[in-house]
Amino acid sequence: MIRGLYTSATGMVTQSKLLDTISNNLANADTTAFKKDTLVVSSFKDELTKRIGNNDNKTIGGMKMGVYGDQTYTNFMQGSLRQTANKLDFAIKGDGFFTVEKKDVNGNKSEYLTRNGSFMLNENKQLVSSDGDAVIDDNGGYIFIPDREIYILDNDGKLFFNNERIAKLKVVNIENPETLRKSGNSMFVTTEDTKLNDFNGEVMQGYTETSNVNIIKEMVDMINITRNFETNQKLVQIHDQLLSKSVNEIGKV
Repeated sequence: MIRGLYTSATGMVTQSKLLDTISNNLANADTTAFKKDTLVVSSFKDELTKRIGNNDNKTIGGMKMGVYGDQTYTNFMQGSLRQTANKLDFAIKGDGFFTVEKKDVNGNKSEYLTRNGSFMLNENKQLVSSDGDAVIDDNGGYIFIPDREIYILDNDGKLFFNNERIAKLKVVNIENPETLRKSGNSMFVTTEDTKLNDFNGEVMQGYTETSNVNIIKEMVDMINITRNFETNQKLVQIHDQLLSKSVNEIGKV
């Protein structure tokens, strides 16, 4: 019975983590280029149960030890492309990420990857992200645009103004996107295992990518998780009642 309490409790904890993951997905359903998360649930290793006594140790079978949230998986499926008619909005059709440069509180610079191409010009006419981070070109430099009337040629990220090339967006393809780590605001950072490839998709001007969150599916999953949590909660109550009877009634016999 006590083991049953632990098993039901691990189920409640796991369902709570699943609910947190879905809540975060729903909260970012309107966030540009947001990628949904999925919690991978695993079970603890089964314990082998044996009957002991009368010199007869027979194997009864495996005993389940409950479940736990193993890791969070990010779904990199492309979201829908939404037309905005804003010439500073860009979206990637296919695999790939824009590159931006962020500064920490100490002024140290680091490159981040994002699918959010909702860019703008700062007071210096420098192309920056919606958070003010510098957008990087393919040479690792900054991009300065004299006027918003720019256009892309061949959908490969080259920016032109008055028929002259002024820059090319640094867009990279990731061979193993599962190695990326989220850093907030639709930003990702690479790890030691991340492998970069040449970009072979298309950069669309005047578009942004929506999140890949399916609100209806997330709501259905939330209902199922809530029911599973309530089921485990009732099992905990039942085990508690059985323990109470064992202590207060059977112990009297």
